[in-house]
Amino acid sequence: MSTLKKKVKLIVIPNSKPLKIALFLQTICSKFEKAGYAVDVYKTVGGGDATVVAREAADSGEFEMVVAGGGDGTIN
Repeated sequence: MSTLKKKVKLIVIPNSKPLKIALFLQTICSKFEKAGYAVDVYKTVGGGDATVVAREAADSGEFEMVVAGGGDGTIN
């Protein structure tokens, strides 16, 4: 039996509401983990890095999906 999990890259675009981001991450990560995914979280640090990280994650073949979420609650 394989112990390898599916992987998801979760890119978070934080805003000035750290509590909202923490709750968002807890909720989303929990849902993915219950569905059998290992979650790799990346918090953006500057303009354009979300695009670079998403492209690298998609091109790597390491992740089943790449998800980006903003501090305003949007998910793509």
